Amino acid sequence: MIQSIEMATKAIITIGQNGWIVVSCDDPEGLLKAIEAVKMVDALAHTPNLTERVKSMLGIPEDENNDTINE
Repeated sequence: MIQSIEMATKAIITIGQNGWIVVSCDDPEGLLKAIEAVKMVDALAHTPNLTERVKSMLGIPEDENNDTINE
């Protein structure tokens, strides 16, 4: 899911061993969208279909799978 957020917003997300999340992006709009998506994941982590809801919020088509590397 982190890869989906990164690809949709052109942001770089780093998660530290201490639990801190660092989000950086050259585009202010992409940065805000990435932060909103990370907050959504934090708030709704216990709910079903979270990946689909995050992708919908980011405007990623549901049939597109950015969580795996396709060769």
